[in-house]
Amino acid sequence: MLRTVRPAFSGDLTVRANVTENEIGTIAGAYNTTLDSLKEIVVQVKEAVETVADTTGNSSSAMEGLSFKAQKQLEELELAVEQIKATIEASSITTQNAKKVDSAIEQADSIVKNGDRAMNKTVESILGIRETVADAGKRVKRLSDSSQKISRVVNLISSFAAQTNLLALNAALEATRAGEYGKGFAVVADEVRNLSLQSSEATTEIEKLVREIQEETQEVAAAMETGVQQVAEGTNLVTETRDSLNEIVSSTEEIRELVKDISLAADAQTKQAESVTKVVGQVATIAYETSEDSQRISGSFQELEKLAQNLQSSISRFRVK
Repeated sequence: MLRTVRPAFSGDLTVRANVTENEIGTIAGAYNTTLDSLKEIVVQVKEAVETVADTTGNSSSAMEGLSFKAQKQLEELELAVEQIKATIEASSITTQNAKKVDSAIEQADSIVKNGDRAMNKTVESILGIRETVADAGKRVKRLSDSSQKISRVVNLISSFAAQTNLLALNAALEATRAGEYGKGFAVVADEVRNLSLQSSEATTEIEKLVREIQEETQEVAAAMETGVQQVAEGTNLVTETRDSLNEIVSSTEEIRELVKDISLAADAQTKQAESVTKVVGQVATIAYETSEDSQRISGSFQELEKLAQNLQSSISRFRVK
């Protein structure tokens, strides 16, 4: 019996002892039963070890792949964080520039409003000058009308002087005809003629002065008319300039509103980007931890695979078929 079962000592579980009807046969039956149980255990252990080896091998590969993907994801997240930070910086610069533009617009708006006030004062002054020039023009016209009236009166006086002179000549002729009786009347006629001549000379001088006054008055009137036209043109130009300034004020207000909207949008974008950065940072932390855990689990599976291989090597020395 010992020769029969001796191979079992070397791991051959296929051998069996001969069962007899004596006590040795009973021992042989019990031994065979033990070998059957041991064989069944070895077969189960071998199958389990093979399953564990396959599972740990696949799991180790899967965990290595997961660790690689997690590391790759971590790198992509870090790149995304850098890009988001660049976006935040750009948004911050945009906000600062928008504030600078708003400040410049506010300053320009203040300057334009000051210019508008100055234009209003200029318009008021020009209107005052216009009224003054118009009033002066009216006065000059009245002066021209008065000088024309004076001219008509002088013409009338000149006519009277001519008629008086003619009457004096006629009186002198009549006094000459009267002889000695007309001498006194001749003296009076001569004095009247002298007075008529003096009146004629005076009216001539007055007419000359009146003509000079009329000529100067016409020149002044023409200058006044030109001045009125120039003042009117100046008023129109100032009014147009003021309207342009008002349009500039309206445009700057619109630009200011747009800049304000841009600034608000940039602030909102910055805050949103900061929130996204925070979330991405958390995800990156999780990805990093996942990569670390995957590497540790992969190492554990590799150690388990080695143990399974060692156990498989130990089990392989048992023969079950």
